[in-house]
Amino acid sequence: MKIDIHVHTRKVKSGDSPAREIEAAKFGTIIKSTDVRILAVTNHNHFDLKQFRDLTKEVSGICQIWPGIELDIFENGKRAHLLVICNPRQAAQFDKKVTEILLGKTADSFSISIKDAVAAFDKLDVFYVAHYFAKKPDLGDKEIDTLVSLVSNPKRILKEATNSISAGIYISHGHNSIYGSDIHDWNDYAKEADHLPDLRLPVESFEQFTLLLEKDEATINTLLNKKVKESIDITPFSAAEHITVDIYNDINILFGSKGTGKTAILEALSKYYNSKGHKTSVYKSSDAHLNDVFDLKGNRFSLEGDQIPFDECEKEIRHLKTVMDAEVTSLSKYYQHFPVQETNKIAQQLKIRNITLPDKKQPNQKFKEVLSIFGTFNTFNQFVVIGK
Repeated sequence: MKIDIHVHTRKVKSGDSPAREIEAAKFGTIIKSTDVRILAVTNHNHFDLKQFRDLTKEVSGICQIWPGIELDIFENGKRAHLLVICNPRQAAQFDKKVTEILLGKTADSFSISIKDAVAAFDKLDVFYVAHYFAKKPDLGDKEIDTLVSLVSNPKRILKEATNSISAGIYISHGHNSIYGSDIHDWNDYAKEADHLPDLRLPVESFEQFTLLLEKDEATINTLLNKKVKESIDITPFSAAEHITVDIYNDINILFGSKGTGKTAILEALSKYYNSKGHKTSVYKSSDAHLNDVFDLKGNRFSLEGDQIPFDECEKEIRHLKTVMDAEVTSLSKYYQHFPVQETNKIAQQLKIRNITLPDKKQPNQKFKEVLSIFGTFNTFNQFVVIGK
């Protein structure tokens, strides 16, 4: 069964998509086409008790509808979103609380502190789902710590991820996490529902779900007993040591430290099911064993090209095998080539390129000689004039 803890059925805030609006009849048709069996209606700063009851009636006996709200939180100077989801038996009381905190405000203008949100709802049978990390706008660790310090039962606080991968990462690090569709367009819901979380236990009520959040052993055992199981007697350790194992028609997990006999139990179970006509194998954690048994590196793998419908490319492969590497031109040669090319381009634009400079040395010598003779004549001429 799938669960969706974050669903919008009204366009409430100005930024909401009109495709979030859904009529009860269409809602019923869509939900019946999916495996969703638990759904929480969490519109922005809004709860419509009449619509909640209409939706509940439309999918009665098929899907549980839980009342909820997505609150705009303002804490430590930042905005975030917090889902508050209530026991459907208290839908009327939940509606009254929502009306009280929204009095005189619109969905767009409303915001509330974590302290006031807890004060309003914590006396009801509720659990909280906080936008976290990549799910924007998110409550940071500081705001989560504030929420934990104020609620009566911190085990009822979940951190909302964006998808199954993110949720798995959060859970592996010790966070209680879940995610919902946060649907924007109901025409896409049937497709998006395929990616919603699966509940491995058949949760029949809000109360059971919250007890599972608290990891209540009696509740877990009660739900497990409703699943199909087979009690199997095996002797994994010695012929004199019989043990009985309950195997459910689902995923079964054995917990135990290294060397406590988990592999021996799996081998005994495999032997049991093989004797019943099933074909089973045991995958062990030893890499060397896996390589030996299953040839993970493909050492024993052999396949001819004509066994599968594609061209062997024999001609092309032979050509590639005979290809020799050409000498690679060094960067320095490219560097030398470039300035020469640039110089040639400039030279081609010049009208006069080759000029022979005149020999200035010989004329200079002749000029000095003539100048000397001129001086001699000039001196003689002055001498004659003065003599007269």
